[in-house]
Amino acid sequence: MTAIGVYENALALIKENERINISLFNNQKVNRTAVVRSNNEVTKIAAQLNTAIINRDNARNFFNFLINQPLTTPILIDSITNTADPHVVNDTAVNKREELLKLNTAAAINKNLIGLAKSYKIPKLNSFLDVGSQAFDFKVNDKSPYYFFGISLAWNVFSGGKNKYKAKQAEADTKAIASQTSNTEQQLKLQLSVAVNSFNAAFINYNAAVSQVASSEKYYKDELRLYKEGIALYIELLDAQNQLVSAQLQANISLYDTLVKQAEIERANASFIIQ
Repeated sequence: MTAIGVYENALALIKENERINISLFNNQKVNRTAVVRSNNEVTKIAAQLNTAIINRDNARNFFNFLINQPLTTPILIDSITNTADPHVVNDTAVNKREELLKLNTAAAINKNLIGLAKSYKIPKLNSFLDVGSQAFDFKVNDKSPYYFFGISLAWNVFSGGKNKYKAKQAEADTKAIASQTSNTEQQLKLQLSVAVNSFNAAFINYNAAVSQVASSEKYYKDELRLYKEGIALYIELLDAQNQLVSAQLQANISLYDTLVKQAEIERANASFIIQ
């Protein structure tokens, strides 16, 4: 959509240049070559505008195909005017990633398994209490009630080797999980570091592109004024116009590139909260 707007503005500029050239030609200030060149530029920009419109329609159709909607269903397009947040690079923690959270959960579970496997060393203490009546024909007196109380202590000494193996296996699993956690954390930190560096480069490029747009606009206005005064050549005006269009397109590309790189950081540190 932004590219279409850039080409529409460029088409308006070149049509104005065409009008100026026709006026200068009628007043015998320029030759017919300038008028022909203006017509060619109008045709070229119009073709580029048409290509941008076709690309927009193709993107709309493909998007509707993915969501199982009629291909020509209009799509509400969000106009992005804000730049990426440069402070996003300050969050360098990766402890919110699902991979680490699952590994930490596995480590906690395995810790409980170690305790369970070593529980064979602790004897099991049981107690019981039996209360009743030994009277016949429901003749209850002070001598008929009885109670029976006991305590038992159980210790399994015949499966000690098996239990020791389970405990050692659980301890080995703990070390394996710790090693996997450390390796995963390093990989995630590397991913975040690459994303941060890419964002910084993209943000610098975007600021340079915005500055170039401002310079190109000033350059084009100066060349247009000089051309109207008969000082500059038409080829110089065309060069200024092409620089302006290219700078505007590049600034738009750079803007979206910074947003893409910001999304990569948010994915790397799991800082984006999905509602």
